[in-house]
Amino acid sequence: MLPAAVLSPFPLFLSFSCMFIQSFFFLGSREVAFVYAISSAGVVYTLARACSQGELDNCSCDPTKTGSSEDSKGSFNWGGCSDHVEHAIHFSQIFVDAKERKERDAQALMNLHNNRAGRKAVKRFMTLQCKCHGVSGSCTVRTCWQAMADFRRTGDHLRKRYNGAVQVTVNQYGTGFTATHTHFKRPSKNDLVYLEDSPDYCIRDPQSGSMGTGGRLCNRTSRGMDGCEVMCCGRGYDTARVSRTTKCECKFHWCCAVHCQDCQQLVDEYTCKSQT
Repeated sequence: MLPAAVLSPFPLFLSFSCMFIQSFFFLGSREVAFVYAISSAGVVYTLARACSQGELDNCSCDPTKTGSSEDSKGSFNWGGCSDHVEHAIHFSQIFVDAKERKERDAQALMNLHNNRAGRKAVKRFMTLQCKCHGVSGSCTVRTCWQAMADFRRTGDHLRKRYNGAVQVTVNQYGTGFTATHTHFKRPSKNDLVYLEDSPDYCIRDPQSGSMGTGGRLCNRTSRGMDGCEVMCCGRGYDTARVSRTTKCECKFHWCCAVHCQDCQQLVDEYTCKSQT
């Protein structure tokens, strides 16, 4: 059997087209929760990095990181350019949350919560980076700055939160959530939350907006989300031999052009069988 991580809807969800995305955001599923969280995190990360690199006029390095401070290794002086994450978070709250703050229904509360979780994920992986100064490389004096970790760490963290997302219902005051299932803990500010079960992404369902995977191209040899075993949801796949035109026998001509011939190549294409 395939592992649960592969059988989850997430790989199939990632492969869908823009036709599905148009209706996707009206769902209250855990996939929507992840998209809002990762998008909000992306805004914070991109803006903070742009500020640090001097690409924007209204922000720069974190102005609060001045003077001296200390950590577990001792004292150090603030220097370099610390990523101004607090400014980026504040901007994200104004820009990304604007629509949801006007609505204030269950879907809006869910989106606001997941936006906040995404922003917090970026801040979670801030690291203190230092440079040593001293004779022969000794660390007599340290100059340090706060830097964001690679965005992949944020993405991996939010993917784990997706796997452990909590299904919720809005409380009687319309101000917060309670866990739908009483044996689950109340969601924290770091958790992703969702309102309804995900649609079956394997089958076509116009009501939920799912396009299904019938007719989708797949990779027969891949074990990843593009592989026929996963993409076709166990229905199998059809094989067709098709002719493709490719560039071949390319030669460089002085100066300066590359001339190629058009070659015909027979290849096998694999498409998922439709549900019966």
